[in-house]
Amino acid sequence: MKKTVISNWNAKIVLIALFAAFSAFAVSCEKDEIVKVQPPPNSCDTINITFQTTIQPIIAQKCQSCHSNSTQLGGENLEGYDNIKSSALSGRLLDALEGSMQGYLNDACEFLKIRAWINKGAPND
Repeated sequence: MKKTVISNWNAKIVLIALFAAFSAFAVSCEKDEIVKVQPPPNSCDTINITFQTTIQPIIAQKCQSCHSNSTQLGGENLEGYDNIKSSALSGRLLDALEGSMQGYLNDACEFLKIRAWINKGAPND
């Protein structure tokens, strides 16, 4: 009866493959971040959000003076549901509100409401 023996060469290949797989996993974990999330204030309702009564008034008051059909600063038009939805679903709206436009919202609750609406798929309800 003939014994099957793994040669040194095969063992080295297996070890290199395992090392490569582990290294790829370890490197991917280095990029993970832990972000502390503050709960919304008690009076901030992020459940009962509609476009017409919640989102549109915030965008109209805070954004449309610079981002409308007639004034499209940065190439962004936030007038009308279709334009707002497009900006929201592409990530441009949240990127702006988390970045250079952060100071235009009165409080964290307005931001949380917009983010919750986007997370629901930006419905026109």
